[in-house]
Amino acid sequence: MVSYIVDEYEERLASGLPLGRIGEPIDVASAALFLASDDSAWVSGLDLTIDGGQMASTPKL
Repeated sequence: MVSYIVDEYEERLASGLPLGRIGEPIDVASAALFLASDDSAWVSGLDLTIDGGQMASTPKL
């Protein structure tokens, strides 16, 4: 019963996100790996939001 409720909650939460899914640890790890790599050599300052587009899709008040 509890598992069903959790699954239903996760589906409902994911449906409201722009990318349509809940983030996974690999999503944050991939960003950290990028910042630690030579590919980010020209990144000198950044506000990196890893939220599946939630911040960009939320209306500003």
